[in-house]
Amino acid sequence: MTAKKNLIIVVLATFCLTATLFMIMPTRSSSAERQYDPWIDYNDDGKISIGDIVNTISFFGTSGEPINKTALLYNVNDTFTALLSRIDSLNASLLDLEAYFETRINTLNATLVEQQSRIADLETQLIILNATKLGKPDYDSGWLSIPAGQSRTLPHALNTTNVLVYMIGYDDTGYYVHQLAYGGDATGTGNVYGAWWCKLTETSIEIYRLGQDVRWQQIRVFIWKIPQ
Repeated sequence: MTAKKNLIIVVLATFCLTATLFMIMPTRSSSAERQYDPWIDYNDDGKISIGDIVNTISFFGTSGEPINKTALLYNVNDTFTALLSRIDSLNASLLDLEAYFETRINTLNATLVEQQSRIADLETQLIILNATKLGKPDYDSGWLSIPAGQSRTLPHALNTTNVLVYMIGYDDTGYYVHQLAYGGDATGTGNVYGAWWCKLTETSIEIYRLGQDVRWQQIRVFIWKIPQ
């Protein structure tokens, strides 16, 4: 049985070879009109030759599930389309990521500017601290007007009496900012003028201005807490 099959293959191969030799001359002139078909080039050597024919003959008489070449091409196209879609999705994700980083960088830049401003403010406070050795007061009453002969209680809310108090006055007749008669004074003519602070508690301090005072038209009190 095997010898018979081999004989058939040899006969078919001889027939094909003979047919090919007879067709060489008639088809030589028209070979330029034909195009290479990779589906027929079974050994993938870049040309259609007798080897491809022999390879086909060697499978003579076999059967099986045929390949739907059209469907295969469609599958390849679908796969390629899916890859293109995936690339587009990745590109979109990349753009979103770039936008996120740009927003994040802008936020960080804004934070950096804010921190630089804060550092500049701290440097200013450090200069004040180095100049006064006290720093910014824990309490500043601002300029206050207290009628002569009256007192005024100022709430400082520092919760301690371990403090340093500094009080200044203002006179618009020529003395301007001063400490004239700080604590009260009496002239030889009997005029009494001046101002002082008293009754310091953990939450308030009282300012008193003498009844005939003309120098302490405005009063300002600074208080620093002294570290324990």
